[in-house]
Amino acid sequence: MRLLRLTSLLILIIGSTVAIGQTENDKQPQLTEAQKQKQAADALASERRTFAVAQLISLADEARSYPDLALRPHVLVRAADALWEADSESARRIFRRAWEAAEIADADAQSTKIEDRQLQMVAAMKSVNGIDSRNEVLRAAARRDHALGEEFLGKLKDKTKQDSGSQTSGSNSSEDLARRLQLARKLLDDDQIDPALAFAAPALNQIDVGSIGFLCALRPKRTAMADEKFGFMVAQAEYDPSSDANTVSLLSSYAFTPGYYITFKPDGGANWSFAEEKLPSPDLPSGLRAAFFKVAAAVLLRPLPPPDQDYTTSGRM
Repeated sequence: MRLLRLTSLLILIIGSTVAIGQTENDKQPQLTEAQKQKQAADALASERRTFAVAQLISLADEARSYPDLALRPHVLVRAADALWEADSESARRIFRRAWEAAEIADADAQSTKIEDRQLQMVAAMKSVNGIDSRNEVLRAAARRDHALGEEFLGKLKDKTKQDSGSQTSGSNSSEDLARRLQLARKLLDDDQIDPALAFAAPALNQIDVGSIGFLCALRPKRTAMADEKFGFMVAQAEYDPSSDANTVSLLSSYAFTPGYYITFKPDGGANWSFAEEKLPSPDLPSGLRAAFFKVAAAVLLRPLPPPDQDYTTSGRM
């Protein structure tokens, strides 16, 4: 009797389960042929994406052992950049490997034997112009992640100080700001406008060829933002006791002759430079143009200080 009762219960449970399953299956909507094809295509795309990620990570691991020191960071940074959208954490680790490889590659290029002076000069020019291995990694990382870009920028600054034996602290030296603007300009040339603005921001508090040049290049891409920052510079110049003829001349480059800069020397001479790309003269809003003329007049009409107290960059002459 117990066995019969147990069998009956099992039959009842199994029957109920089958019935429930049938009911649930009945409730599920039947997929159309198009929906089935889409599901299959999505599954295939997912498999391909997983395979591509695995291949990129494998390539990055392989690149660390390349005998060509200059090729290592180049491959690593390309792999990290391609991987970013699918797996940002793995990409961030590969970017850091790329930076380590770039440091080794740049050090090797700079330590070329003394008889290879031409190669040494090429390596030095690459570093100055921001096209060495570290700057390649920095540029790609900054485009993807501001914090990571700042990390690499800090490492580059520390290495420069270490090589030069400088003990100065702080992150706003003229050299640091110039390097920051160099990176921002490269990002701007790549149409990475928001990352470019983020990196340039600390350097836009001073008026020099670099900051004015950045705003001139920004204006065709984001006019209102460039004019706003120029307006801030104009207001800053009005109350800055160190503003002089060079300040006015540089501000006038943005207002009238973008890409053409004139600076004056205390002995009365002048230097001028041209940007590689000729930019059209901007049609500034009337209020902003009037503010420039007002401040320019105020600065140029300041009483001249005594010769022994003249600390302006342009001098009395």
